[in-house]
Amino acid sequence: MILALLALARATPDVTTEQHVLSVLTRSEFGSSRTRTVRWARSPTLAIIGGTLGQRALAEDIAASLSQAIAPLSIGLTDEPAEADIRLYIDRPRALTAIAIEEGFTFVPGNAGLFWCWWDSRGRLTRTVILIADTWGADDPWLQHLMLEEMTQSLGLMNDTALFPESVFYETDTDPGSTTHLPDLDTRAISLLYSVRPYTHQRRLRRVMRRRWERL
Repeated sequence: MILALLALARATPDVTTEQHVLSVLTRSEFGSSRTRTVRWARSPTLAIIGGTLGQRALAEDIAASLSQAIAPLSIGLTDEPAEADIRLYIDRPRALTAIAIEEGFTFVPGNAGLFWCWWDSRGRLTRTVILIADTWGADDPWLQHLMLEEMTQSLGLMNDTALFPESVFYETDTDPGSTTHLPDLDTRAISLLYSVRPYTHQRRLRRVMRRRWERL
């Protein structure tokens, strides 16, 4: 019995981890007060519009790494923006406002990157637009972080928290975060999201997380 209780204690995420993951998976930074998950129910396609060869290659590399995290789904590349489920624009900062208007939302001033998602009544993502300023080169750690964050959030992990500095979702009033690779914490959060049905309520997600976290 003692050994069983110790195993259960190791398998259950701590309170701070649980708070971080549930916030990221069931809340949105902008535009929504939801308490349920939303995600892709099928493999989405991605079109990269604009940017240098290096910036485009960076986006493709991030898409490949995220495909591993959402397996058996994957992110496929397309050269036809009109047919893409995810449109990633890399352009001059002053051009992003106009692009946002054309795509049907409002660009939040002061941002170097922004994503906007649409989903149906069953929590299935239907379309995503990502806007990235082209101010930095592909070898700049800030652009690497920015693109990783926006592309990861476009999969349904839409909120920021101030709990884990190593997380791609970390942000405070004075620190926008800096990680350029997904830590184990974030990879597990993505796997958790894609192991439950779209529109799973936060209460149900908490129970699933407590059972599965160590196996993700």
